[in-house]
Amino acid sequence: MNYKYLVIGLLGTVAVFHLGAVSMIIGNQYELTSRDYYAHETDFPELQARINAGHDLSWQHRLIGEGNILEMKVVNPVGESFPLTAVRVELYKPDRAEMDRQLELKLTSSGAWQVDVGELAPGRWRATYEVADGEHKLAWIGELFADRAPEN
Repeated sequence: MNYKYLVIGLLGTVAVFHLGAVSMIIGNQYELTSRDYYAHETDFPELQARINAGHDLSWQHRLIGEGNILEMKVVNPVGESFPLTAVRVELYKPDRAEMDRQLELKLTSSGAWQVDVGELAPGRWRATYEVADGEHKLAWIGELFADRAPEN
């Protein structure tokens, strides 16, 4: 029997499996490291509980204007603005820890929360929001894409 086709078929199957696994890993964007693991990551179960508590809400965020104003809204399942008393965001680039920043957002007259983030380096930014509605603390993790290079 000619095993050449069997070997080629098995190698092809293994290659397809590995390509699929790599694409899944890239798509999920796992957080494998943290600058302050012991100070920040030890409360992961508490953060996960806050994320789960806000799971039914619709979280919306975007960069507006020249890309230096961050706007965020939280909407309940009915489509109404969810009442918040405080909003804090931690912006960080997975590959540039020196650019990380924590900011407090202010409520605007339109019901959105905004903050001037200054000049963001182009690329992907991870945004971790922690919000309070008076009696509960909720959290959400999203991504922003800055497409404008800072002017020097």
